[in-house]
Amino acid sequence: MPTHTLHSVLLRSGSRGKIFRLLFGLLCIELCCIQRVDAEQPVVFGAVVVQLEGANGEVGNEIVSALNVVLRKELRFVQKVCQPSPEQLNDIRQAGMVEIQEISKLFAREPEFSVKWPDGRKQLCDALAKKIDAILPEQAAGRYRDELASREKAKQDAVVAMMVSIIDGKVGLTPQQAEQVDAAIRNSWQTEWSQSVAIFQYPRYAPLPDVKTIAKILTPHQLQVFKQTPNHGRLFLGWQAELGVQGWANGLEIDEVDD
Repeated sequence: MPTHTLHSVLLRSGSRGKIFRLLFGLLCIELCCIQRVDAEQPVVFGAVVVQLEGANGEVGNEIVSALNVVLRKELRFVQKVCQPSPEQLNDIRQAGMVEIQEISKLFAREPEFSVKWPDGRKQLCDALAKKIDAILPEQAAGRYRDELASREKAKQDAVVAMMVSIIDGKVGLTPQQAEQVDAAIRNSWQTEWSQSVAIFQYPRYAPLPDVKTIAKILTPHQLQVFKQTPNHGRLFLGWQAELGVQGWANGLEIDEVDD
């Protein structure tokens, strides 16, 4: 077993603290807009009310309320960085309201804790981006696209770091192995791995790459240990976590964060 594990290297280099500050920030903010919005320029947007039939209708209405919060924050960000006219902003808002209805219906159709639940926040942002592309100048629309891409990259970086940390905890990786595992995970990336970042609070239930992905990187002993260490499969923390509207523990949605 290697004596210099990733844990010890990160601890010595100070990188570990940076990683976990990043993870905590992602779990609390969950991809809210990271640009500060001036409090003296409030913007009031409409809300979506959807009456859903069936056993999950009540949950569906809660989802609508949560997504309304996400929509308001996204529109504030769009207003600040894309500078649409009031008419254009209203058109973008209307597109978001329509998409919220569709997302809530998808959640309501599926049983609780379903693997078919959509990534509601991403779906809403993609709908806004599509509308923004259609009605705003290319440069302004590109700023929102760049923001969405930056969010996805930051989330992927955090998830990959957590996966490497979990594997390191199981088998004890050398620094070189850690870099190779990091690259292997990125090369075999699956978007559902990052849908619920909060799941990594529970390593035994967190998604991990297939053993074939890292088999050639590990020693025979490490590979045997990895195969024998239980992983209980996907754990669902509720629709709030799946939507990305739940913080680390208290479900708070942070409205404004200084750069």
